[in-house]
Amino acid sequence: MDWHFVSDKAVQHKSGFRVELLSGSWDVPEGVNPIIPTEMRYSKISCLIRQGIEFAMCNSFDSYGLSKSRPNH
Repeated sequence: MDWHFVSDKAVQHKSGFRVELLSGSWDVPEGVNPIIPTEMRYSKISCLIRQGIEFAMCNSFDSYGLSKSRPNH
């Protein structure tokens, strides 16, 4: 799985890229804070922001559960 929940307000990609919800909801985000690994291209950043929000919209943190939210190593 490429994405997992860190909390109900944050999702993380396997690359280490993280999207934190600052205000609004995942359905209507009003403010997000991307945490970007060093030397990531802008085109990749914009793609991952969209993917992260879409993942969080489609997967409820409550129904996803903590055991599922941990990345598989």
